Amino acid sequence: MIVIPPAPPLVSAAASEAATVSCATTNAFAGMAFDTSTNTLYGTTTAAGFLVSIDTGTAAATTIGQYADAAISRFVTGLAYDPITDTLYGMGNDNGFNNDLLITLDRTTGAGTSVGFLGTLGSIALAYDLTSNELFTIDNNTNLLHTIDGSTGAILNSVASVQTHGLASSAVVAEPATLAVFVMALLGLGFSRRFV
Repeated sequence: MIVIPPAPPLVSAAASEAATVSCATTNAFAGMAFDTSTNTLYGTTTAAGFLVSIDTGTAAATTIGQYADAAISRFVTGLAYDPITDTLYGMGNDNGFNNDLLITLDRTTGAGTSVGFLGTLGSIALAYDLTSNELFTIDNNTNLLHTIDGSTGAILNSVASVQTHGLASSAVVAEPATLAVFVMALLGLGFSRRFV
């Protein structure tokens, strides 16, 4: 897991360099997640509760739609994309600010759908780990890292952590050319052992 400080700048990273991109928007981004199926960076804004797509070259935000409604507050502070189920999750709370709430977000309309309450109040970050196929949140009130069920919002496991403002996870996936070279090397190794 990668810990993200509060209010980070948007960063574009190439293989050998990283450059900070300025963000010209009146709404602060509260959560961000990258959709690997469409190569789209999504963000949430807390001013009015909108889902936006973010141009990674200019940091320009395009409004998709509002997720905040009578049940979901505008404070969705964590986003995570699950490529296995093709789901964009958000971590927010109910409009009474009494309970943390896991939601899903429609990437076409921005509409939020409640998944379930966590029974906590302080979860501000969200990450999906492709390696373990798990969804994580961190609770800043208790400093616990929770594994949560993406279908119900229930907490499955909790471990001690540190107070933070963000989570990120990534998995290294070999590109097809690298995978082909690796397979060829294994086949070559197998054939060379037969003739020794």
